[in-house]
This record gives sequence, structure tokens and C-alpha cells, in this order.
Amino acid sequence: MKFYRNQEIEDLAEERLSQLVQLLEQPLTPTIPIDILAEKVLELDFLWEDIDELPGERVLGALHPQKHLIVINETHRALFDAKAGLERSTKGHEMGHWDLFIAQGVLEHPALFASDNDGPLTRRSSPIGEVTTIKAARHNNLSTVR
Repeated sequence: MKFYRNQEIEDLAEERLSQLVQLLEQPLTPTIPIDILAEKVLELDFLWEDIDELPGERVLGALHPQKHLIVINETHRALFDAKAGLERSTKGHEMGHWDLFIAQGVLEHPALFASDNDGPLTRRSSPIGEVTTIKAARHNNLSTVR
């Protein structure tokens, strides 16, 4: 897994916001329309589906890279409804994973070797197939994988 300096992440975020400004043809004002940013700039869609969790995990969201989807875990719908901003935060978090950790240029290419699950990514089952989460995030103080 590549590690990024804060400035690199901020530069990429600024680039994405500039792309959104060009798309909207007007200056941005808070609150940034992250759904439009995801759909029109990053070419991602959203889907609510159940995502399997291991004991001790709370998977709020994940990516299905080949389908260009951010999957929000339907299992935790009540938590999303109860916590203002959690859905937006989870979407933004997954958008960051997409931009920083998914090699979009090779998504359509077949893998040379089978995935050994030893790397930084892991997979969980959902009705649409396997979704990808970041293993390193699994043991944070919220016990959350997004």
C-alpha cells in the first residue's frame, strides 16, 4: 500500500474540487455536493446492500471497483439514519479510497495471479458480489472498516 503525504492528499482533493467547479460552471459553496462529485467526476455510483462482517468488525461501506460502485452497508441503516453526516462521511471516505488506492487503469485487465489476500485489501461478501475494504482500517478505535 502506498502512503501519501498530507499535501499530496490535499492537492488531489483540490484537483477534484476544481473539476467539480468546471462541471457545475459556478463557484462551490458549502455544503459540497459529494454525490455529484462521486457520480460526475469520479464516475462512481452508490448502492445500499448488506455487507458481511467478521466478528468485531463494523463495515459501513466498501468499494466494488469493477462496477464503479460505493456500497453502503444496509445492515447499519438505522445507524446512518441516527447519526447525521455519517452517510456523507462514509461516501467521502470511500471516494478517497477510490482515488488513492484503486488502480482504475487496470480494473478491466485480468489478474495474472490469484489474489492471496496478504496485501492491504480484503474482501467481504455482498449480494452484488465481493466488495473491497482496507484491512488496515479494521482495528481503529471505532472498530470500523469502511
